[in-house]
Amino acid sequence: MKKIIFSIIVFVSFFSIYSSFSKENVYADEENIENVTSDEEIVEQSVLRSSGVDYSTAIKNAENHLNTTYSNYTWSYRGNNSTKSVSNAIPINMQGAEFPESEVLEAVRSTGIPSSYGGCGPIAMMGILDYFSRYLGYTQIIEDPTNSRQRVRLAEDVLNQVSTYEIGEDTLALPWAYVNGFNELIKRYGLEGNIVASTEFNFATPNHKDRYMKIIKKYITKGIPVTMFTGLNTGEHAFSEHYVNVYAYEDWLGTEVTTGEKITKTFLKARLNWDDTDADIYYCDSEILNSSMCGVVYYDVNYDYLKTVAASDFAN
Repeated sequence: MKKIIFSIIVFVSFFSIYSSFSKENVYADEENIENVTSDEEIVEQSVLRSSGVDYSTAIKNAENHLNTTYSNYTWSYRGNNSTKSVSNAIPINMQGAEFPESEVLEAVRSTGIPSSYGGCGPIAMMGILDYFSRYLGYTQIIEDPTNSRQRVRLAEDVLNQVSTYEIGEDTLALPWAYVNGFNELIKRYGLEGNIVASTEFNFATPNHKDRYMKIIKKYITKGIPVTMFTGLNTGEHAFSEHYVNVYAYEDWLGTEVTTGEKITKTFLKARLNWDDTDADIYYCDSEILNSSMCGVVYYDVNYDYLKTVAASDFAN
């Protein structure tokens, strides 16, 4: 499956655009990001950051991964959160059973875009828009997410709206183009001001994980997925050079068996949006967020209307 590649050439070419892009449009207001990390939380030590682990690996069992990769620590589960605790749902896996790859490819053909597959950025956006429609009741986006023709129309809307660039056989969607495309679509659907996408990223320096994790935890607590994107030098596996939709996280506490040193590890659960990953749970080590070429897109929802809900709409 093709994945987005943040080319060094493209990065250099567009860095000046990024530098001049209004930070009011793409960056969160510092005062509006709540500190969701407890003052007592133990910060992960640099020893794990320099361990040579490929943080882009798709992990199916966090505990097994910890016991294998960091065997000099004993690990205990600290807790988790998921969009499901609020919306009773997680985003669908794009290009799977509920939004097949064939429908995305039909939209690629009908729009005539140069990409052979659409690009993982636009495909991730389709999954977010589907989530707002399917689970949060925004039928202005797509009235019936179970209708194939309407799903194709949604894919066409995204592919027509989001600016992308072809790098060899891969399709590049830059984060500000993603945000602008999303907000333009929301305006077209008559929801301007109701849902607003913003992005936080830094392509120049590494070690911004703490900032990104505060955003991820804040929005998952609200029941809203966060889109994570990664570029060059983020690893060799599934979560590298890719856009994914993060919907949950898990926290673990490790104790070094000889010194008693304590560290924390956080794993992100995300949809890879590949056609063979519907039923599987995939974790990513949140340490990938300390890479220099990565960031997040988050979605603010402003509820300005009343809606009747039933108990069955919520998780227990």
